Amino acid sequence: MSLNSISFRSLVYSQYIYKLKSYIGLFNSLVVLQLLAILFALGGSGMSGTSGYGIRIDVNYYSADLVIIFTILWAFFSSILMTTRSYQEESYTFVTNRLSNNLSNIAVILTMSIISGSTALLSKPLMKVVLYVIGDTFFIEAETAISRMDQLSGIIATILYILLAGSIGYLIGTVAQMHRLLTIIVPVVFIGILVAFDGEGQFTSKVTAFYYQETSILLFSAKMVVTIALLCSAATLLSNRKEVRQ
Repeated sequence: MSLNSISFRSLVYSQYIYKLKSYIGLFNSLVVLQLLAILFALGGSGMSGTSGYGIRIDVNYYSADLVIIFTILWAFFSSILMTTRSYQEESYTFVTNRLSNNLSNIAVILTMSIISGSTALLSKPLMKVVLYVIGDTFFIEAETAISRMDQLSGIIATILYILLAGSIGYLIGTVAQMHRLLTIIVPVVFIGILVAFDGEGQFTSKVTAFYYQETSILLFSAKMVVTIALLCSAATLLSNRKEVRQ
């Protein structure tokens, strides 16, 4: 019997560091997806033009929206992938339990969200550099100055949206691991509930307004954090019902 003992916090931290290193392939896929999204975004999100006196002016609008959408999808599917058996069996390298395994996974998803959200927002300056190099392009910023608080709010909102997608994916992946049929039953039931109770799109519009149309960054963050905590808690509770090494 070993006389060495390890605290629960140290156990979670050890698993967290190990998983960050072993999941490097997920970050490689993030780089590929974001570069691909940047390539698509170079076409612009909108355009207008005018001509006169022998001069033609074309105006293209660029944003990082497409990169953020790709990143949200990446977080969603990566979190599902983390719940598969091949990834979960890596945890048995440590003396572990369901709780420490889930907490380390959630910490990894949080780290993934912060990193991917930051790189997604940094894609806009990269697009400017590429457009400047490949053609005769002049950049005009919006006249309305964006304050540092607005920039910080945008960063926080982007990271929280990505984290929400990751939490939903982690919950779906956990449910799917309990029984294969649940991967079909749960989406069908969810869509059925929306169709049955969403009269004229009222439920969907209310949910959208509850999150997306919130003007206060503090209230928005509180709503998102509570929702993410509920999703992660549900995934943790459901995973405790699985058999050992299932």
